[in-house]
Amino acid sequence: MNQTINSDIYLSLKRAVLGEIFPELLAVAYESLSDKNFKLLFFLDQPASDEHAETISIIETEVMADFAPDIKISHEIISTIAAHLPDNALYVYLRDTEDY
Repeated sequence: MNQTINSDIYLSLKRAVLGEIFPELLAVAYESLSDKNFKLLFFLDQPASDEHAETISIIETEVMADFAPDIKISHEIISTIAAHLPDNALYVYLRDTEDY
């Protein structure tokens, strides 16, 4: 992936999550699928409610607004525990889980 695009994705997603973090959100990351296709990853410590899905949709829309229409952006909501977060994801937000 182009380093400029990688930085743009990181900064866009970082800005989009400001003020949108909810208690069940463990982490927010992204992965590049190709030069013009990337996926936003949202890790929750429980199944997503309708309210969670709406907040995630808002974040995705904010990110999409920062890129040209030919850039494909999708998202995935993953219910997991902190011990099962993948090592290879590019994290923008990671909740401290030492006390859990």
